[in-house]
Amino acid sequence: MTMLLFALHNKNMRNGDQEEHHSKNSIHIFYAYAHEDEALRKALETHLSALKHQGLITDWFDRNITAGEQWITQTQTHLQVADIILLLISPSFFASEYCSSFEMKQAIQRHEEQYARVIPIILRPVDWKHTILSHLQALPENAKPITQWRNRDHAFLSVATSIRKIIEDIQKKPAFPSLSSSSSFAGEKTQQYASFRSFSPFFMQQHVAELVEGEAFQQKKVSSEIGKKATDTYKIILLGASGAGKTTLLSSMYNALAVQRPNTSFFLETTPDQRKKLNAMYYGIVSGQWPPGTQVSETEEWHFTCRVRSPGKRIYSPFHCSYLDYAGGRITERMEDMAVADNFEQQFAQSHALLGLLDGQKLLALMQKKQEADHFIYIELQNMLQIMQNGGKLAHFFITKWDLLQAKYSLQDIRDRLLQIDEFNHFVRNQSNSYCVRLIPVSAVGAGFAELQGDGSIRKVSGSYPKPFHIDLPLCCIWSDLFHAGSQSLWAYSEQERGLGAIHDKKTAQRAVIQSCLQSMHTLEEAFPVSRFL
Repeated sequence: MTMLLFALHNKNMRNGDQEEHHSKNSIHIFYAYAHEDEALRKALETHLSALKHQGLITDWFDRNITAGEQWITQTQTHLQVADIILLLISPSFFASEYCSSFEMKQAIQRHEEQYARVIPIILRPVDWKHTILSHLQALPENAKPITQWRNRDHAFLSVATSIRKIIEDIQKKPAFPSLSSSSSFAGEKTQQYASFRSFSPFFMQQHVAELVEGEAFQQKKVSSEIGKKATDTYKIILLGASGAGKTTLLSSMYNALAVQRPNTSFFLETTPDQRKKLNAMYYGIVSGQWPPGTQVSETEEWHFTCRVRSPGKRIYSPFHCSYLDYAGGRITERMEDMAVADNFEQQFAQSHALLGLLDGQKLLALMQKKQEADHFIYIELQNMLQIMQNGGKLAHFFITKWDLLQAKYSLQDIRDRLLQIDEFNHFVRNQSNSYCVRLIPVSAVGAGFAELQGDGSIRKVSGSYPKPFHIDLPLCCIWSDLFHAGSQSLWAYSEQERGLGAIHDKKTAQRAVIQSCLQSMHTLEEAFPVSRFL
């Protein structure tokens, strides 16, 4: 995803040679600014145009987003691959919750992890020296706000000159210092590569194959893929028909993982707006009000950053992911607008993982041989399997509303009945050639919170509170299976490295998360040995 977006941005180069030169050697600059300062941003861009024409930089800001694209996805992707992040500081910047609470925090995180250089540029007077930016060297000269200069061209010249010097400094330094000392990237060719380019994850993905050849390259291929994955936003799609509980599961998962707990090594963070929405939805669930069904015309992409806190209180961001939320009817019903339908199907092809949600209430009807189970088998499940097999991606099945089933049926009972459906059986056998396929019971609310009524509705039990079951597994199964498959030694800890005390950079934060996820999956397989199709 990151590579595609970056290549599209570089498409505006005048010819093929320039495009290749820019993509391989230029510094990628990200502008974080408030829209009230658009005129000043344009003036700065003009003064940096010489650097762009010389092939020293490419740049990105949110006005580059074309109609129909997900602006949060685009913004987060470019922020994660930037070499230099320019924070255009003004009262409007700090007044913007997105700029000050999300972009600035992400930028500082990348700066502290030495993946990017953050430069505050003071556009208008504001009390920025009492913020988390106070330790950074601000521009222009003496951090004098640009609007207070008698001649603004002189102010922007000061900024441009300083940025040119910073670019020269970056190009002299090695990329990813932690990787150059890693056993996965040891050797002369890796050292040569590390000193060739500074900070850019995109550059690592593009050129590692040119520097490491033959058998040595094959041994390091897994490590390069992990470097690539760690900078991307994983796109995860929950496939489920109407009423399967996609939104309920999502809000419950966020509630469980938003604050780090003793048995996990990470917590989740999202944008301020989405945090408020998810918390409001979960409060509704606690109150016995299920989230309303998503309208067919609506889609929303939810964005999460996995965060890891070290004993020294440093926080690292090893992974990012997004979940696409949509009306379940989109996978089972015909859509009048074919362009919308085609675009929706393309979302599946672009995903990293597809999680099929099997509605526990409908599985209950299947186990009880009720007539309404036919719609589940021949419409809902058929469409789901056909979409999942075309994706060619990691695919797992989650049984939602497990609390409705667990007192009457075991997971073995459910598994055996599903395998009696020829299409499901064939899918599992074929898919298992690439990845393992899992059948995981989950409940967003847990046993005893709600009861199934005679009319088919589900109502809260008075005085009860949610006790979610296996709610972390939609993330843990993806991270553990994508990263752990075929590379067990890569994530193995020595005795000295075990525990949070070993976390001191982004890579060790990644390893801590994977180790935590592997432990969760091990616990699952001990409790439910049949949860994995072999």
